[in-house]
Amino acid sequence: MKRCLIIISLFVLIGCSSSIRSAVPGSELIRVTQNGADVTQCKPLGEVHAYPPFVLPGDAERTIRNRTVVMGGNTVLTSSTDLVVANGFVYKCD
Repeated sequence: MKRCLIIISLFVLIGCSSSIRSAVPGSELIRVTQNGADVTQCKPLGEVHAYPPFVLPGDAERTIRNRTVVMGGNTVLTSSTDLVVANGFVYKCD
């Protein structure tokens, strides 16, 4: 019984981590910046957030990039990225 519980737990963990790590097509093209001057000529689209649980380093930024693509943006101005939460504002820049 204990072995079965461990195996099920591993499958759940692997399933969750693989969905977090999956990149949306085009997310690798998203520009992430902390410099407000980079977005002065861009159209603001809205806020974006990433909350834990993060399985791997970079999951917060990956989540921000994925959500930026879904919102139709190509640049995100981050206001904070740490191990707890990542916040930013999505822009569409020409």
